[in-house]
Amino acid sequence: MKAFKNQGLYHQLQFWGTIQTDGVGVSIFKKTNDTAYGATVAADSIDVPYITTLRAEEHQEIAGRCVTINPGRRDLLFCVHESSTSQEPHTFRYTSSYERKMRKTTKYRRFELAVKEDNTAVQQAERVLAQVTGKTIDMLSFMYYLFVREQQAGILRPFYAEERTNHVTSHFLFRKLRLSAYINRMKSDHKLARSLHDHLNCARVG
Repeated sequence: MKAFKNQGLYHQLQFWGTIQTDGVGVSIFKKTNDTAYGATVAADSIDVPYITTLRAEEHQEIAGRCVTINPGRRDLLFCVHESSTSQEPHTFRYTSSYERKMRKTTKYRRFELAVKEDNTAVQQAERVLAQVTGKTIDMLSFMYYLFVREQQAGILRPFYAEERTNHVTSHFLFRKLRLSAYINRMKSDHKLARSLHDHLNCARVG
């Protein structure tokens, strides 16, 4: 493919096996023999102390405010306060079904399927694209994925980029759905953090 050909003066820029993708766009990294890729800058990490690293006086400060959290399959979070007993349980449960309800994931998915229901060309293109994957480190497999995706792009790109709502304002449909999903996710996460504080008043320790 043209994207992988050598470039630059005397074709010194060559592909050395590094590709970066976010699932939509693709960046192909090329370099000469005497150059190296730039170093990755690590993001600043939040310094949160763990229970095992706290001093005795710090344990006294958080006494009665600790919460144990155990993730499960249906329960994304199941929290028990340290003062909880079988007679007086002090728990908080956050399930995957409640998360879907808060984020309206199922609603948006059903709406998207309904929009595509009468468009057989889009359905067929997505079935073809589902047969290949871009999640691979094999160059030939990834090149084949790009080839198949480009073949179907003429059908999928107009549908996802140009489909509009039926409202008077006529927004781009899928952009509006993505924005709404993002806003709902932020609201859901904020409500979860507030609920943890209100129900358990937990201390911020690992």
